[in-house]
Amino acid sequence: MSATNCDTVSACPACGTSGGRSFWASPDRLHNRKQTYTLARCETCSLAWLVNRPALSELPYHYGASYHEGIAASTKSDERFRVHRERLAQYKRGGALLDIGCNSGAFLSSMENNAWHLYGIEINRASAELAKKVSNACIFVGEILDAKFAPSSIDAITALHVLEHHYEPRRLFSKCYEWLKPGGILYVVVPNIDSLEAWLFRSYWYGLEMPRHVLHFTPYSLRLLGSSKGFEVLRIYTGTECFIEGSVRYIIDDMLRACGLVRTAVTEDHHKVSFPIKVIRRLCRDSILLMFRKSASILGKGATVTAIFRKP
Repeated sequence: MSATNCDTVSACPACGTSGGRSFWASPDRLHNRKQTYTLARCETCSLAWLVNRPALSELPYHYGASYHEGIAASTKSDERFRVHRERLAQYKRGGALLDIGCNSGAFLSSMENNAWHLYGIEINRASAELAKKVSNACIFVGEILDAKFAPSSIDAITALHVLEHHYEPRRLFSKCYEWLKPGGILYVVVPNIDSLEAWLFRSYWYGLEMPRHVLHFTPYSLRLLGSSKGFEVLRIYTGTECFIEGSVRYIIDDMLRACGLVRTAVTEDHHKVSFPIKVIRRLCRDSILLMFRKSASILGKGATVTAIFRKP
């Protein structure tokens, strides 16, 4: 895909401020492609956005079946969602729950109990069918803004690593506000462009995911966006998720490429990891990376931002 097939965005998608200073540039490292994508950063709200974002008609090329399969595989563990369930339960314990961008339904299935009536939105048809099967939820297949939910009909909306993919964040927040009942909760998780990881790895940071991630939030930009659409901000904090392993992989890939060696793209790399490597990886995760993740989160520089909003 050439840059001429991309949409050019010159104003901040979150607050509408014109311009923005040049930020980082990176190719699609996940698929091992060469075209470079550029970020701009808003001086007003701190959001970073993809300047030359793909046209909507080209999105299937930038995702592909292997991408959706990889996401489904990474969310099979119920433990991944435990913290989100516990945080949400502090504000809502039952009612109608809508998971935006529900993928294969892993989070919805983890919420399946008598207290919740489950709904989801998923643009990928194969993933949506799987979500219906595993969670018994009612799934809308298509674009988020095309979904038809009655005003003031939903008690809680979750958007876990979804907002960074969306081209119109202000319209999405307005839709969520419309669908929620008074007192309803909007629970959002996105990568944190102001994280310690992002500062260390910069264009190699795994959380950039260019060009699939068209928006890159900070705690401040997410707070402003929610407030601008009428939400009460209940809590915003940075989490302990970690993208360091993927970031290191990208650096190694570039080093190998400089030596004339091209490794299989991440999405196509299905080789089994040897037992010794698994042991070393586990030791690193349980020691160095664990300490890094917790320290970064305490400092407000964790790799993800969780924001909890309430409709008054």
